[in-house]
Amino acid sequence: MSLRFITLDADDIESYEHLETTDSIVYLQEYSSGSSFHTEGNSLIYNLKKSPDTKGTMQWGYKEQAMTRVARFISSAMDNLATDEKTVYWIPVPPSKIDTHEQFDDRMNQILIKAEKLSNNPHNIIANNIYQTRNREASSTTNKSRGVEALKALEDQYEMRDILGYDAESDLIIIFDDVLTSGCHFRAVKNVVLKSYPNAEIGGIFVARTVKAQQDCNPEF
Repeated sequence: MSLRFITLDADDIESYEHLETTDSIVYLQEYSSGSSFHTEGNSLIYNLKKSPDTKGTMQWGYKEQAMTRVARFISSAMDNLATDEKTVYWIPVPPSKIDTHEQFDDRMNQILIKAEKLSNNPHNIIANNIYQTRNREASSTTNKSRGVEALKALEDQYEMRDILGYDAESDLIIIFDDVLTSGCHFRAVKNVVLKSYPNAEIGGIFVARTVKAQQDCNPEF
């Protein structure tokens, strides 16, 4: 099945605790937490989230294939969104582990690097400017739901470097993540960006949105 970007409509946005009706969100697939990985969306996310422990094995090859597949779709978005007048700055959501941890997995940043190489549009910039200051438990390994407290915790652990060349009057920022669960990561990153650039135009692109009865808010890989 071929993938295409789908806009999250107002009714669906209300299903995600930390999203607001003014948020601009698109996604590629649906992911059903706890279901079989044999659906296209679940298989894609299952492979993207393969642990760094699998590096050097056949399983890592599936992860790399999934990353490359997603990168092709992101490159098409790069081709279409940016113009001579509007540079698009792509911010990957930081992983839950800092870069010195053995489980550090910056797959979102790596996907953007691949996508930028595939894109024919030079007006896209990967702004890996938000980083995590300490290790946290990944959401895929915990069932804890911490709501507003989790959002505040995420904001507190993120720090942001200035985005060189960014012009809030004309440019666009895209926050990129793999799974939309409650919108907690998107909201935390957006809030951090808005502290530095209160007039920023910000959208979100996700590989998949979670479809389930209850959505948790916890840091991801």
